Amino acid sequence: ASFVSCWDRVPTYHVRRPADMLPLFADLPAVARPGETYRYNDANFILVGLLIEAITGRSWADVAAEEVFRPAGMIDTAVEALDEDPPRLATGYLTDNGPPDRWRANIFSVTANGMPDGGMITTAADLARLIDALARGRLLSPSLTAAMTHPQGPRPDAVEQYGYGCELVVDGGAVTIFGHGGSDPGVSAFVAHHLAADTTVVVLCNQDRGMGPAYLRIIEALGLRDPRAGRSG
Repeated sequence: ASFVSCWDRVPTYHVRRPADMLPLFADLPAVARPGETYRYNDANFILVGLLIEAITGRSWADVAAEEVFRPAGMIDTAVEALDEDPPRLATGYLTDNGPPDRWRANIFSVTANGMPDGGMITTAADLARLIDALARGRLLSPSLTAAMTHPQGPRPDAVEQYGYGCELVVDGGAVTIFGHGGSDPGVSAFVAHHLAADTTVVVLCNQDRGMGPAYLRIIEALGLRDPRAGRSG
């Protein structure tokens, strides 16, 4: 089922806390037993958010602001309710309804609040600050930073692998890029830190497509290389 079809079961305006997402997947059978196979799944991040709330007794968003946003210097980032009309928030558009004058806003296609798997309101500069804080060891211990930025799966020979929470590019047996990309209906983002050049590229888009070509044009202009470029766009 598509992400948008989830909201036929649970209205988006009722989804304001991680626990509100549980009816979408709590009763589904496991794809496999733990440790048997790898599959990307945003529900993992929802469970992490619930764990943070259970341990701290606070909302995951407050913890993220105190433990991540502020130490990283992310002065223009927050998790806010969309119906509180956050200032300077760009409208996201669904592009599957014909020409641009027929595009629909995404207000009925995303959760009312950002969730642990995505939805914070931020800027390109703040995402670059996040990567810098992680790369310079200002957010985590050296061992946790290494775990986030070193391959944990899926296959040792894959060009694209994952650390803990980070998407990694492995080229010639070494990690050359780390970051992450993703999209929700009407919005998309791509963050890639090129280690050798010590350069971070951030692309934000108020459509759910378009970030890939923009990223490729930027790295071409900067003389950077991404071995994924020939496989996707």
